Amino acid sequence: MGPGKRLGELLVALEGASRVPDLDLLIRGIAYDSRRVRPGYLFVCIQGFREDGHRYAQDAVARGAVCLVAEKRVEVPPTVPVIRVGNARRALALLANEFYDRPSTQLTLIGVTGTQGKTTTVYLIESILREAGYPVGLIGTIVTRVGAREWKSTYTTPESLDLQESLRACLSAGLTHVVMEVSSHGLALERVAGCVFDVGVFTNLSSDHLDLHRTLERYLAAKATLFASLGTGKDRCAIINVDDRHSSLIQRAAACRRLTYGIQNPGDIMAREVRAGLRRLEFTLEAFRETHRVRMSLTGEVNVYNALAAAGACFGLGLDRATIVRGLERVEGVPGRFELVEAGQGYLVIIDFAHTERAVEQLLQTVRGLVRGRVITVFGCAGDRDQTKRPRIGELVARLSDYSIITADNPASEDPREIALQVDRGAREIDSAGQRHAIVLDRAEAITRAIATAKPGDAVIIAGKGHEEYQIMKDGFVPWSDRGEVLRAIAARGTSGRP
Repeated sequence: MGPGKRLGELLVALEGASRVPDLDLLIRGIAYDSRRVRPGYLFVCIQGFREDGHRYAQDAVARGAVCLVAEKRVEVPPTVPVIRVGNARRALALLANEFYDRPSTQLTLIGVTGTQGKTTTVYLIESILREAGYPVGLIGTIVTRVGAREWKSTYTTPESLDLQESLRACLSAGLTHVVMEVSSHGLALERVAGCVFDVGVFTNLSSDHLDLHRTLERYLAAKATLFASLGTGKDRCAIINVDDRHSSLIQRAAACRRLTYGIQNPGDIMAREVRAGLRRLEFTLEAFRETHRVRMSLTGEVNVYNALAAAGACFGLGLDRATIVRGLERVEGVPGRFELVEAGQGYLVIIDFAHTERAVEQLLQTVRGLVRGRVITVFGCAGDRDQTKRPRIGELVARLSDYSIITADNPASEDPREIALQVDRGAREIDSAGQRHAIVLDRAEAITRAIATAKPGDAVIIAGKGHEEYQIMKDGFVPWSDRGEVLRAIAARGTSGRP
């Protein structure tokens, strides 16, 4: 990026900010965590959920910050200018966008939003774009990929400063396209402010994240802002799932070209003659009066929707049908999404990220259609999140499983036992005697018990964490891997589960 930017160059992005005396002040970098401040940096004070960046203003100055952006008064030396703004999160996003020379305007940016399917859909779009010969980057829940570099993600949608830095890195690496997951948190917390999207994809919407949004209406409104931001440009396109009951609001929010997809309701892109097996998924893709048989290495109707969403995004970019189909068929799987663990056992073990009511229901129904034996489910609910869904998920899992074990799943600051008891209230609506479900708070023990219970032909589902390699506990992050623990439990049991 060179030596940096003059403060006046950055402030053109902000409206309603207080005036500062020295617009020629050189800004060498931006930070929102005082520990990352270096000499010559601008520090943005953000009010977080647990920490308030305004408390660290003096620490930022001590580390070399030459200017601060804040929503409220901070005590710093009079030689350090403080720019007052109404929304520091939005200010951070717009300042970062200017600092990195508005990278999204120089890329083809595809944003995928929805309660479920974001991760798989971005993987599918990435595969299609690669099949078309485009150098493409990916920003999502599991990883961020920039050319030959790849690193694990912290958030589904990164904080705005980190996002703009990643987009600039994509340009520097010679990439032309970037596909990213756009979460409701990312939209509501202004993480994508300043980004110019060429394509927006809506997968679906069901109850989730009400700890942040409070109501389903506000949750949906946050999703809709992505499509409103597309504007009316002739090259912009919204891809919308017409089988979702909330799709009409998304269509109204999008003033640009719209392509719809679905299985049940008429759309521009549709799937017919769906056939799903354990390691295969076939359907006929119908689009613009032409058809093509698609054969994928995924399974379940939910992945038909993900494939249609990805196809729609790429049709919106002008790609041809044959390239789209080849790109879809190249994807062999997505980490933590209906991930099969195969270690010579005679029963299925599936790891999946499902943690919302709809996702859990779809997962269990899909597995029920694939196995003749019992369905054994290990699951839990995260702490510091919407508590209202806990009994409902407990009831749902108890109803669709032959046996289930309630365990810890990122309890965070909450008591794991209290979370489990809330889930248990729902489970007892189906299994009042507690004969078909149990509470085992230690996740390793819960997985071991489920594996020990499985017989040939059964399916063991480990739900909730998927790709995650940690547990969020009261004292912080603890290393964890569902896959690693499953392999350990299978090895400890030996081959007694083989047919």
